[in-house]
Amino acid sequence: MSFAELLKKLHHNYPQFSFIESTEFSWNSSLQRVCYKPPTTAQQERRYSSKLLHELAHGLFNHQDYR
Repeated sequence: MSFAELLKKLHHNYPQFSFIESTEFSWNSSLQRVCYKPPTTAQQERRYSSKLLHELAHGLFNHQDYR
């Protein structure tokens, strides 16, 4: 599955979160927002998909801050 396909599925399956293109990957608990950096090369596709899922997991586990 491509990064774009994964992102589309996540938008659909997790409407409680917003997914915003950014220059870095992060989770914002106060805004319920996953920020992501879109891949620009084939090598980045899988790695960035993992990073996107990692940030989503913060939201799913209700992480409020970073320690």
